[in-house]
Amino acid sequence: MLAQSSAASIAKKTTPQDQSDKILTMLTQFLNSQGVAADAEKLSARLEGVNIAGGDVEGLVNAITAHLVQDQKVEAEKVKEIIEQGKAVMGTVLPSVGVDVTASSIRSEVKGGEEVVAVAGKEPEVITDVHAFKASLGVSAGARAVRDLSEFEEGGSKL
Repeated sequence: MLAQSSAASIAKKTTPQDQSDKILTMLTQFLNSQGVAADAEKLSARLEGVNIAGGDVEGLVNAITAHLVQDQKVEAEKVKEIIEQGKAVMGTVLPSVGVDVTASSIRSEVKGGEEVVAVAGKEPEVITDVHAFKASLGVSAGARAVRDLSEFEEGGSKL
């Protein structure tokens, strides 16, 4: 069991069509949250030429920009804001659906018959004993009271 999942391991479990459908759904949700009523059919038509599974982020950004400007008639200043926020969101959303956005920073090794993928210099930790791994994790400080309990105590008894 690996301590982290990577875009490559998620990509093995999903088809490119599933990735495109998930990204289309996430994009329409994102655009709706930005106050733009996204048309899923027109956006899907814009995304047809983009190699989403290959991690073509620039093509994805261009398709979204074209959709906003030409299909939705959104003003240029708002498009710029939406695209800037979208780029920040894409860094986390695309790997979660199995799209590798940092193909140049991934290296793959085979250890013990199992492929191990390291992302951006992080070496994945192979967990052989789950109980020992959990025991090695640090403990949080826990909950702390906002007020001292003595503030709620009453001095005398009520009869």
